[in-house]
Amino acid sequence: MRTGIVIGLGIAALAVAGGTFFVLRGGNLNTAGLRGCSNGLSVVATGDIMMGTDTAPAARVADQTRTLLKGGNVTVGSLAMTLLADPEKAEVKGPRGGAQHAALLRDWGFSAFARANDYANAFGRDGLAETDKILQDNKLVSAGTGTDLANSRAAAWVDTSCGKVALISAAITIREMDPNPALPARGGIAGRPGINPLHVSALTRVDAETYAKVLKSNADLGGPPPDADGTLHAFGVTILPGDRNETTTTVSPTDHAAILAAITEARKTAALVVVSIGNYAPGDMSYEPLPLTETFAREAIEAGAGLVIGHGSHSLRAVEFHKGGLIAYGLGDFIIDRRISAHLGADAVDPSQPDVEGPAPDGMVLSASFRDGRAVSAKLTGLDLAGDKDLPPGFPRLATTFQGLAQIQGLSEARGAKFTLQQGSADIVPAETAQ
Repeated sequence: MRTGIVIGLGIAALAVAGGTFFVLRGGNLNTAGLRGCSNGLSVVATGDIMMGTDTAPAARVADQTRTLLKGGNVTVGSLAMTLLADPEKAEVKGPRGGAQHAALLRDWGFSAFARANDYANAFGRDGLAETDKILQDNKLVSAGTGTDLANSRAAAWVDTSCGKVALISAAITIREMDPNPALPARGGIAGRPGINPLHVSALTRVDAETYAKVLKSNADLGGPPPDADGTLHAFGVTILPGDRNETTTTVSPTDHAAILAAITEARKTAALVVVSIGNYAPGDMSYEPLPLTETFAREAIEAGAGLVIGHGSHSLRAVEFHKGGLIAYGLGDFIIDRRISAHLGADAVDPSQPDVEGPAPDGMVLSASFRDGRAVSAKLTGLDLAGDKDLPPGFPRLATTFQGLAQIQGLSEARGAKFTLQQGSADIVPAETAQ
C-alpha cells in the first residue's frame, strides 16, 4: 500500500510521502484538559500507529507507557490504518481495525490523530467515512483527510484547560503517482475524498550509464518510451540524460501556500498549532529528512506552528528548535504490529510463528512544553518494540536503554537542540537556554 518510488542505481530516493472531549473538523471543538497549565501547555506525540484486527496484545501494553501518554494536555499520534464497522468481514486492502481500537487508544490518552498518510484511503470513500464516525463516536479528533480538498486541509481542534490546540495534517506526495490526495469541489461537482497533499514534482538527471539502466528497467516493466529529446516519464518522475546523477524536487506553490495559510489562520485563535508532515523520503534508514521537508517544517513554524512532527518515515530523525518552535522530523513507530503482512498491511497472524525477521522498528515519544505558543523544553523517551513473551514485535514498552537517541543527538545539536542523555530518554532544550 505504500505509494511512492525509489530510484536506486545510486541516484536518489524519493518516496511518498492524525476530562472529556469531543471534536469534529473545521470549527468543531474537542475538550481535553486533564492536565493543568502550571508548567505551560504540554503536548505528547508519538509516531505511527498500525495494528491488525487482533487487539489482545495491545491490552497488555504496560501501565508505564499509558501513563506517559496521559502526561499532556493533548496527545497526538499518526493513525496509519482504517477503522471499520466490521473489520473482520472486510476485504483485505490495508491495515484495519474497528471501534475497539479507537476505544483502546482513547483510554490510553490519545486525543488527536494525523491521518494524511498513504494508508488513509486504502478502503476508499466508505473507509474514510467509517473511520471518521468511529473516531467521533469515541470523542477523538483527526485531521488530514476529508470528503474533499477543503475538508482535508481543515484544522481539527482540541479544547484544553490551557486553550485551544489546532492540529493540521498534510503529506508530501508525488503528483504523478499518488491516488490518495483529495480533490476540490468544482461548481456542482463534488470533490474527491482523500488526504491533504503537499505535492512534489521530481526532475532527475542521470549520467549515460545510469540512463541506459533506467531505460532498460522501464522497458522491462512495459513503461512508455522516451520523448524525442530523451526525456523519460517513468517511476513517477521526469528523467533526463545529463552529466551526473542528481534529482531536483519542486513543491507545488498552490499546496504550499494553502497549507501555510491554514496554519496562520489557525494560530489566530489557537494557543498552539501542531502540524504533522507525512513523509518517507529519503528512506526508512535515514536519520535526516529531505531538504524540502526541512524547509517546509521551518516555514510552518514561521507561519504560526509551535510544533511540527514528521510521520511515516518509520525511522528516528533529528529534533530542531527554530524561531521559538520545535520540529521533530521523525518519531518512528508507536505500534506497528509486525504480524501484519508487509506489502498489503493484511492480517497474517500466525501464533506459531510470532517472530519477524529483520531489525526491530524504532520509536520514541515526545513530551514538550509550550508557553505563548513557543517551545520551552522537551523530552524524548525511547520505546522498545522488539517484543517479548508478553508482547509481539512492534508493540511498545518503555526502553531501559535506547541507542537511537545517541544516533540523532549530533544531528539535533547541530540544529540548535541541546541534549541531556539519560537511560532510555533525553531532556532537550534550545541551545541558547542551556548556555
